[in-house]
Amino acid sequence: MFYRTTYLRIAATVGVGCVVTTCAPYQTLKGYDERPMMASMMPVATPAPRPAQNIEDDSAGAMLEKGFLYFHQDQPRDAADAFATAISTGNLNDAGRALAYWHIAESERRLHNEDRTAEALASFALVAQDVIDVREQHRYAVDEEGDFVEHFKLRQRVDEARGYLNAIWAQRAQSFGRTTENPVVMQTADEARYFIEFVSPCSGGPDRQVEREQLEDARSDGTRLERVNLFCDSAGSVDQLYMLVPKEQTN
Repeated sequence: MFYRTTYLRIAATVGVGCVVTTCAPYQTLKGYDERPMMASMMPVATPAPRPAQNIEDDSAGAMLEKGFLYFHQDQPRDAADAFATAISTGNLNDAGRALAYWHIAESERRLHNEDRTAEALASFALVAQDVIDVREQHRYAVDEEGDFVEHFKLRQRVDEARGYLNAIWAQRAQSFGRTTENPVVMQTADEARYFIEFVSPCSGGPDRQVEREQLEDARSDGTRLERVNLFCDSAGSVDQLYMLVPKEQTN
């Protein structure tokens, strides 16, 4: 399974495909209980515990290993702390940091900590975009079936992170996305879809209704303005938002 292979590469400190320390220098560059959960990573095969003398190892690889173990043992607080410690070593390249930030966000979401989830997703989106941007020059965790971007579905997760962050901002800033003059600007159609899922006033099912309406032809920059009406029957609530979606990706 790819994820076990990736884990072994992460735990290593050398190698062409690894995402820790000497592989390559890294470049600097609202979790509501009833809302849709972010797409979680496919199960990672849990590695055997390390020998006792290594339990206190605080290297980047060891802390990532601890993070994965805690994450799959449903200990989100310990998992988030371990991944944060791995990042703080300064020995993760961009792929390793993206992986760690994503799991911090997932862990904080399990703890219903909206602010920390958003902070981790903001960092994830920045670092992950770097990985995507340099992909033609450098690929991470390459095997016969692809690389880190493909196997971790990195583009999809970036869209999801941005959709979540836009939803948080729309909930907190009264003017954001509330008028045609200040719409939420989407980079992809998938980002718009995630935004609608996370900003919806209810969790889904027959109680939830979404209406999307295109308001005008394509603008000079190739985007289309849409109005989104969100209904939650049980709560008796209606919300209205505006967003710009790239023309070529508008359904």
